[in-house]
Formats: sequence, structure tokens, C-alpha cells
Amino acid sequence: MSRHHHIGRRLAAAHRARNHALLELLAISDLPLPDVDTIVRSLAAEALPPADPAVVQLLRHADQPELANLCPHPAPAETPVDVGVGGPATALRPVPFSPA
Repeated sequence: MSRHHHIGRRLAAAHRARNHALLELLAISDLPLPDVDTIVRSLAAEALPPADPAVVQLLRHADQPELANLCPHPAPAETPVDVGVGGPATALRPVPFSPA
């Protein structure tokens, strides 16, 4: 199994997208695999911020489900906002970050 595959199968798509540059460098590095696994476990444990529902809506409306699926789960909606794609989409007002 390649190091790319070894690393990639241990992370969710959103973590892979968010950390793409680091993961690419880890895959081509000569770090021992147990050290790489420690780094990957740490990345996998990071909480991802919720996706902006307006962005997810735009990607889905554009028939780009593979891009929309890379976004972490949307946070609960607060305000409908017209995003200019044929109707309102749900979007969030800024909410303070609260660690899990």
C-alpha cells in the first residue's frame, strides 16, 4: 500500500481537503510510518468548523456534490439568505467559536 493511501484512508474527506499540503509532504517524507500515524491521528482528532450552508447550497445547486461532500457538516441554520441562484439558501450569521 502506498503512503498516500495509508494516510488518506485514515482521514475523513474534510480533513484531507483541509490538510492537503501537509498530507502530501508527509506522504513523500522519510518520516517513519509510526510518526506519520501519530500526526494523522492528531489531525483526525481536530474539530472542523461547520461548513457555511450557503456555500454547500451553491455547490449542490451547481451540481457539484463531490465538492459539497468535502465540506464538513453544516451548522444549524439561523437566517435564510438569498444567494442569487434562484432562491434563498440557508446561511449563518457569525457565531463565536466554541471548542468541542
